[in-house]
Amino acid sequence: KELLVMETLPEPIHYSGGMDQISNGGTFTLTRVFGTVPVEPDGSAYFELPPYRSFFFIAMDHDDKAVKRMHSFTNVMPGELNACIGCHEHRTQAPMPIDKPAVKVFGRSPVRPKPVDGIPQVFDFPRDIQPILDKHCVSCHNDDRADGGVILTGDWGPLFPMSYMQLSHRNLLGDNRNRPQSNFEPYAIGSTASRLMKLVSEDHGDAKLSAEEKKMLHYWLESGANYAGTYAANGTGLIGWHYRNRLIRNDADWPEMKTMSEAMQRRCDSCHTQEANMRLPHSISEEGVRFNRHWMFNLSQPDRSRILRAALPKELGGFERCKDFHFESKDDPDYRAILAGIERGRRYILEESNRFTMKPFHANEAYTREMIRYGILPLDHDRTKTPIDPYEIDQKYWESLWYRPAGIKNGERVGLASPR
Repeated sequence: KELLVMETLPEPIHYSGGMDQISNGGTFTLTRVFGTVPVEPDGSAYFELPPYRSFFFIAMDHDDKAVKRMHSFTNVMPGELNACIGCHEHRTQAPMPIDKPAVKVFGRSPVRPKPVDGIPQVFDFPRDIQPILDKHCVSCHNDDRADGGVILTGDWGPLFPMSYMQLSHRNLLGDNRNRPQSNFEPYAIGSTASRLMKLVSEDHGDAKLSAEEKKMLHYWLESGANYAGTYAANGTGLIGWHYRNRLIRNDADWPEMKTMSEAMQRRCDSCHTQEANMRLPHSISEEGVRFNRHWMFNLSQPDRSRILRAALPKELGGFERCKDFHFESKDDPDYRAILAGIERGRRYILEESNRFTMKPFHANEAYTREMIRYGILPLDHDRTKTPIDPYEIDQKYWESLWYRPAGIKNGERVGLASPR
């Protein structure tokens, strides 16, 4: 029925070979929902796009379900007419000469993509998606009930909120988790392949989303199900390998982590052995263990962390899972030691490496440096004193790269003949 035109947005600075805060095992870049263009009865589409920008297309059926998507991107030069033989023809063969169907489309002017109403052009999970989960899902999927073992609260974990990590790890997003594959079967990727979208469509658990909320989820999934909606989020608010290395090399700066690890060795290791594949993470940064650190540690409410509540009696708000080495009270020295380690992680985010959702937000040094170099921030910008709106700064950066053709004004040539 139509093509959904998506724009891959340039990243001002890249921190690693991974996704940083843009996603967890999914998309590497932010995507703009640029608009839709109609597909003619003969299967052709003829439309106009701005030059020097990176686009890909998703084929949508009459129910707005994604049939197939393009896994690379394309662009056009100013004034260029670019043609594609189609998504279903063999890539090494040129099309046969024809005297009717598709060539008729060139007899009229190309259309411009029509914006999709009611959604943001660039999605941001905390701003656009978490409120929907809070309204319809959290009453059942919280850290007390956790129906189906799923927690969908927005509480902070070491890298992402609980909800985003659970949706990602349980393969509810339909983005195929960065698999090294491009030619998926029809309806095998995107919102139509998402278990989350299927549950929402079935009013799972009597969660009756409005048409507008379903539309928001639908296009967020098509956009790559990203987490942060700004590149300024990268390199901020993380407790990852760099944090772990700092702990190992300088225990004097992080005594709480050493004490927490020692307490867990005393209280947990006799049952939670590596051999039984039951080992617990001994620090907020430890990966590769049976119990995932991303929902064992709650950095929004440290005393609600599952690593603590598992060993607490139910009358104290615990789960009473640990029978041999449970805490008699919250005054137990080992309980206090583990809690202090989690609280130290929370302070690290609040005081040393704030997250982009915090107000005020101070971007990190590398992002700030590049935005000054690009002329987006002033030369005298002090990131420690002047907070920024990261969404606004990203938008200014993208717009600075847009092609603006030269023109004549008052007898003089003005404008740019090429991107910056």
